[in-house]
Amino acid sequence: WLSFLAPPVLKQHIWSSEMIKSPAEFPAPQVPGVPDTLLLESPSGDTVDTEKAVDMADSLVRTKSSKSVMSTTSAFEDGDSGYLVRIGDADLDHTNYRILSSSERVPQTPFFVPKTIPMQLIHLRMIFTELQRQTNAVVHNDIRAERLPLEAFQRAFERLFFILQDPVGFDPFVYDDNGDGVVTWGEFFNVYRKRDITIKLSWAERIYLTFDSPDSSILGQIVSVIVLLFIVISSACFILSTVPEFQLVAEDGSKPEPSPVFESIETCCLWIFVIEYLIRLFTCWGVRPEVADHERLMELIVGFDPIIAQSPLEKVIRFMLSPANVVDLAAILPGLISSFVSVDGGGFVVLRLVRLTRIFRAFKNPALVEPVIVIARTLQLSTKAMYVLLFNLLLGIIIFGSLMYLAEGGTWDVETRTYLRPVGTSWDPALGEWVIQKDVSPFESIPASFWWAIVTSATVGYGEHVPTSMLGKIVATLTMIFSLVILALPVGVIGGTFSQVWSEYDGEKRRNASNRHEQMRFITTAIQKLDPATMSSLVLIEVWNEHPDLDPDAPRPEPSRFMGEASLKLVLKEDQPCTHTLTLPLEKNLSLVDRDVSGTITVKYTWEPTPPSESTKRASTMQNMIAPKITARGSLVPPEQIFRLEGELKVTIVSADNLINLDLTQRYGASNPYCMVLCYPASPGDGTLRPTVWRTPTMRQTLYPKFRCSRFFRYGWCGIYKGDLEELFKDQEGEAQPTTADPSRPVPVKTSAMRSKRPTTQDDRDKKMDSMMEAIMSLSQSVSQVQKEVRALAKRVDRAVANESEDEQDIKISPEAASFISA
Repeated sequence: WLSFLAPPVLKQHIWSSEMIKSPAEFPAPQVPGVPDTLLLESPSGDTVDTEKAVDMADSLVRTKSSKSVMSTTSAFEDGDSGYLVRIGDADLDHTNYRILSSSERVPQTPFFVPKTIPMQLIHLRMIFTELQRQTNAVVHNDIRAERLPLEAFQRAFERLFFILQDPVGFDPFVYDDNGDGVVTWGEFFNVYRKRDITIKLSWAERIYLTFDSPDSSILGQIVSVIVLLFIVISSACFILSTVPEFQLVAEDGSKPEPSPVFESIETCCLWIFVIEYLIRLFTCWGVRPEVADHERLMELIVGFDPIIAQSPLEKVIRFMLSPANVVDLAAILPGLISSFVSVDGGGFVVLRLVRLTRIFRAFKNPALVEPVIVIARTLQLSTKAMYVLLFNLLLGIIIFGSLMYLAEGGTWDVETRTYLRPVGTSWDPALGEWVIQKDVSPFESIPASFWWAIVTSATVGYGEHVPTSMLGKIVATLTMIFSLVILALPVGVIGGTFSQVWSEYDGEKRRNASNRHEQMRFITTAIQKLDPATMSSLVLIEVWNEHPDLDPDAPRPEPSRFMGEASLKLVLKEDQPCTHTLTLPLEKNLSLVDRDVSGTITVKYTWEPTPPSESTKRASTMQNMIAPKITARGSLVPPEQIFRLEGELKVTIVSADNLINLDLTQRYGASNPYCMVLCYPASPGDGTLRPTVWRTPTMRQTLYPKFRCSRFFRYGWCGIYKGDLEELFKDQEGEAQPTTADPSRPVPVKTSAMRSKRPTTQDDRDKKMDSMMEAIMSLSQSVSQVQKEVRALAKRVDRAVANESEDEQDIKISPEAASFISA
């Protein structure tokens, strides 16, 4: 049946061509409004529109095109090239997640501290989860079951907007759409979508964060590195200045002085530290402590304690009394004093040694914080073991120090007025016998014996104090055994705790990363249901390396062939065409492979919106007519809640530069890159978003490919809010009943293209839109007529009851009212 349906030119390409570049090269009738559809012509001359024929032809074309050898410098200047890749139902959720997660990445660090820092959606999700934990309403990532009490919702956002100094305030009833007293994640998400949740930084906060928080900006990292470099230089010069080789010896034999170059370097470093300290001191008055600390901000938002704003004077005092700033002041104060006053002495020299404590500022670097955290936790958990160690050490020092004094204390010598102990024997030729030699005992008291006990218990053994008698050696042996057995037990416990804490810390990092990953997966899944219109602007471009011996037609290649990805948010307007050319850096994806990537990719897209049709104009008129009847807790639903985006998008992959080389098949080879472009041209007709995946041709043996290939995507997005339609059928004077459905969830309007896989023209869509508008208008008129007749019926019944009339009155109602009452 394929040979029957396919035109001769198509059969010629399928069965005899050695290089087929794209299905777009096939000559096919151009049908307005259906640019990506192949209409096959049968031998009889009739036009046949069938998806199966196109699928079979596309698969055969793909087989040929994947094996073709493309040029490294050119592809196709205009028209479609490459082919579409079908995504199965099993891979649909994972594909949607990877597209959305690429757009929700942590933003790159700016060069300067920005004026505003937008709160990420992942932080709001964490707030929601913590509020659930507080109210014991935790469920398993179910968007329909997750809910919060209105009180917790109001408390969290009131505290948040108070911290952000938002003058608008917060009204929780605006977001409780169904008025049931609980807030779902969809209603929680509406706050993020409708309100500007950003941290606005003052000039004082921006300057302070630049000098105090290296993670706030690239400039902050540069300042941190410069200050750390000067700290290292200052400390090294101070140490080297005490070396005799770097000192100048005076001719009169006075005290040597360091070389003058050290003093010049120290003065330069000193003024750098003074300027850095004064900048932070003069800007700390306007800094809110929680703006740069997300954990502190989270505690304030979900907490219950009152939020008390500090005065500028209190902030300055807190800054000066901070331990780190006290060390900084002590480090620069001796230098400042010596610059104006000639001061010298032992106490001042000791004070100058404090400058070495500047090196502790290096621990502000996030890469060096982890060991400090692990050591601090180990000491905190090993408190009891350290108590045992200290107790055993003191006990051993007292006992064995006393025993050593008794064994090696010696006897008092009247002539020398010291304690003498035997230290050995020597041969006396005059007496002809061995004579005992005595010397001053170092163990002249029990406290004096403690030093020996400490050195021996610590297994250091300096050797300046040693026992000489047999009894003293026995005491020394017991002391060493005691230190090895008794003191080693707590030390082993501390060492085991250190290993345990390190493992727990690594596990905590993995759990936090996994939890963040799950929260991001839930957020991306929820966005598809709560705000699918945002998906229309997302484009993900992935670069892969094609292996010559493996099948390149898989929807997703092996992760080992991943070369980087770039996410793009399109700027598409309903009535304005546009053209943009962007050069995007390629980024790595740790969920695929832990590999550093390099290079950039240049993308061009052109947007041509479709002019509004007559049916669309009538729909707008109809919307304005029925808008007063659409109520949500007494307020009108704004017209902009209806989302519409129709037009044609042309995406061109221009080129890529400086890609990584993944080709290992030959010694001097290069990668075979191709791109996968993922986007959402159509709204979810059945409630499920299905991305369109376009695969470009492969460029052979190049790290600087010139793709220059394009693809046209027909965009058709149209969605209205379900709550708006439901309000059309409610009496405006009656009380709105709460519904279980989420009114904020947009329900897409199924067009003819969504109901059937058969492509339709613009005229077909206009006709269906006209019929739908006529049905809505007719239904609205019927509802109004029914309301009038029901009111008239109620008045007549009231009059009959009041007059106590027993006469039966024939009440005539219209067929519409009868069907409405029966329904």
